[in-house]
Amino acid sequence: MDLLLWILAVALVVIGLVGVVVPALPGTVLVFGGLVLAAMADDFTRVGIATLVVIGEWDNDTPPTMAQALFPLLVNSPGRRMVMLPEATHSMMLEKNRRMLFRNPINCTANTWGSTTSVNCY
Repeated sequence: MDLLLWILAVALVVIGLVGVVVPALPGTVLVFGGLVLAAMADDFTRVGIATLVVIGEWDNDTPPTMAQALFPLLVNSPGRRMVMLPEATHSMMLEKNRRMLFRNPINCTANTWGSTTSVNCY
C-alpha cells in the first residue's frame, strides 16, 4: 500500500510540474496533492520544519476542516501553528482583508513560536 501511495504521489508531482507549463492542468494543486500524499505515505514523519498552516474562515475550496484534520498529524514539526483568517476565502490574497494574511500570521506566531497550538487571529 505504501509503495502505491509513493507511486501515486510521484505521478501527481510530475503531472503537476507539467501543469505549471500547460494551462489545461491544475499544476499547483497537483504538486501540492502529491506532496501531501507523499507525507501521508510516510505518516508525516519527514515534515520536520516549522510549519504555518493558514486557512480562511469562509474557504469552500479547501474548508477549514481539512486543515484542522491535517494539523494534528504534524507531530514532528517544531513550532507548528495554524491560523484562521476571518472572513477569508480561498482567494484571500485578493480580498479586502489581505493585509491580515501577512500581518496576523506573523503577529500570532511571534510570541508563541515554540507552541504547537491552533489559534484564531482576529
